[in-house]
Amino acid sequence: MPRNEDIHIGQRIRQRRHVMGMTQSEVASRIGTRFQQLQKYETGANRVSASRLCDLANALQVAPSYFFEGLKQPAETSELRSMTELKLLEFYRRSPADAQIALLNIAEATAQPSA
Repeated sequence: MPRNEDIHIGQRIRQRRHVMGMTQSEVASRIGTRFQQLQKYETGANRVSASRLCDLANALQVAPSYFFEGLKQPAETSELRSMTELKLLEFYRRSPADAQIALLNIAEATAQPSA
């Protein structure tokens, strides 16, 4: 039985494929598999490995994190405490590496030591 996460990732694969105007066969060919396998990924019937997710991200011209966008996290496992933290993390992840370093330096310089 597919897990919610697998279904969500599959939906994101299908959505992006449609936006790109590609068929299952075209995407499958780009990642070195058959369209039936891609079909199983899209329905959540088969779980997508990390390396295959990277292949799909390249083929669909997105970052691997794209497939997780909008995925609901159980409250008890989330360490994010506010929407502000979530936004900060999202902006950080979307920034190029040099900007990430600059953001980290700013955060480090402005953080107050906990008492």
